Amino acid sequence: MDDLTLASLHQRLKEVNKCHTFGHWELDTVVSSLCKNKGCLATFVERQTRFYVAVKIKNRSASEMYRAISGLYEPIPKDTFKTYTID
Repeated sequence: MDDLTLASLHQRLKEVNKCHTFGHWELDTVVSSLCKNKGCLATFVERQTRFYVAVKIKNRSASEMYRAISGLYEPIPKDTFKTYTID
């Protein structure tokens, strides 16, 4: 994962905003107020195709998000991921 670019929404390349290129992903977390202390979801959306993946994680910590990214990154071809954008 060392070759990936991780940026905030404000730092995202203009090319990514146009959605003409496959491989640019938006990452976020979703937490339900009804399920306190029962984990949350790490969400991944590829910008061009709008392909969506959600992974259950224990909490919103950086280490849990990294674990989710690693789990998604390992079985998929590396050229699938050009950049990650987080907010």
